[in-house]
Amino acid sequence: MGPKAPPLDNLKLPPFLLCVASKDLIIDTQMEYFEAMKKANKDVELLINEGVTHCFYLNKIAVDTDPETAAETERLIAGIKQFIKNHYD
Repeated sequence: MGPKAPPLDNLKLPPFLLCVASKDLIIDTQMEYFEAMKKANKDVELLINEGVTHCFYLNKIAVDTDPETAAETERLIAGIKQFIKNHYD
């Protein structure tokens, strides 16, 4: 994506899902990647989980005790399942 990077247009990629946590410290880079893929006409979908940080779904204590983290984890899993169903079933 930098100035010396090769163009993305010629890359042959299957449809893919980019999952981003809204409080992730690298969200700007992730969104830049998403926009670059869209600009290159790649079949990319975006799922943003609100109010959570990077790898929120791996914190079992938070998933078990915080209703918001649990709900966003369920939404993430549902989004991944739907993406697979839409593209690979």
